[in-house]
Amino acid sequence: MLFRKGWEFSYPILPLNGNSTLQLSFDYLGNERMEFYYSFVHCNSDWSPSEYQNFDGNSVNEIEKFRFSFNTLCAYVHYDLTFPNENIKFLQSGNYIIKVSFDRKGEDIAFIWRFCVLESKVSVKANVKRPDLDEFRNSGQEVDFQILHPNFQFINPYQSVKVVISQNGRWDNVISHLKPLFVKPDELVYDYQNENIFLGGSEFRYFSTQNMHFASENVQKIAVKDVYYVDLQRERNTKFKAYFFNEDFNGKIFVKLQGSTDSDVDADYVKVNFCVPCQNEIPNGNVYLLYNLPNESFSETNKMTYNFENQEYTLTLSLKQGYYNYDFIFRDSKKKEIFYPFTESHFQTENDYIIFVYYADLSAGYDRLVGVGIFNTLKRY
Repeated sequence: MLFRKGWEFSYPILPLNGNSTLQLSFDYLGNERMEFYYSFVHCNSDWSPSEYQNFDGNSVNEIEKFRFSFNTLCAYVHYDLTFPNENIKFLQSGNYIIKVSFDRKGEDIAFIWRFCVLESKVSVKANVKRPDLDEFRNSGQEVDFQILHPNFQFINPYQSVKVVISQNGRWDNVISHLKPLFVKPDELVYDYQNENIFLGGSEFRYFSTQNMHFASENVQKIAVKDVYYVDLQRERNTKFKAYFFNEDFNGKIFVKLQGSTDSDVDADYVKVNFCVPCQNEIPNGNVYLLYNLPNESFSETNKMTYNFENQEYTLTLSLKQGYYNYDFIFRDSKKKEIFYPFTESHFQTENDYIIFVYYADLSAGYDRLVGVGIFNTLKRY
């Protein structure tokens, strides 16, 4: 997990030259402590490495804070890293990748995670509404917005301003490369009718493994062998179902062992069996479990397998105890198009939208992140 320290549900966005820090937490399964090293890569707005790779501090550092799990069936070592710290500070805004590796050279990568460093030069005003187009009127959400920059000058904004819109912090279905429709004094207007529409989806499915002594909602069966095993309730196909609101975390997870004051090392790992019925295998692509992954929503880790005998998609994952939001998505192998095969998409669905404003500063030679707006279909942060 990567979040603003002190707020686990926050998006990993760090103010430049501020007092805030980001906290990275992860586990390594087993009884033996492994050495982990971390480094950073500055990126352009499209996450390609930039030409700017200067930092205040060491280029590679070891993660020194670790603890062993306590009284768990599945043994693990828990690691924590807070940054910026005395070893590394960020000099410029923009997109960053933290690389965690098993070696100091950074060649044997354990995982990477994306985050952003923000210099607040502009503000964003947005209106997320029901689309006017009939095609998306019942299934989509239109994101209209303005960039206000009374104290910041954009040179050639049609070329230098890059905007990225993310739904619930995901990077696989962003809308990017929008140009301002109108350029006014101190204001850029993005009021499209088609190019800025997301599928609303539905409220996330959920389950809880905070207490393994009884089956909570959406949990069918709990078994204890070498580790804990959980069978979730057989999923319902909610295609063509009316919209139903339930408050969720918009795809996030919350690690928690009920009754513990230190879930980081007290919470156990549970093998969770996901199962969703489907009469036939969906051709020309794959079904994936959508949940809180570092960067990639489509990997072998969360790809589901079709069981022809039982006519269902299945997946088993080892997940730390807590509360989980998830859903199922399909990705076309050739066109890379995404849709929800078992879930209706509704314009009423509660979602977060994050609008990132980048400025391609030719004098600096990289994409500066000069503004971020976080908006919700029901409320504003």
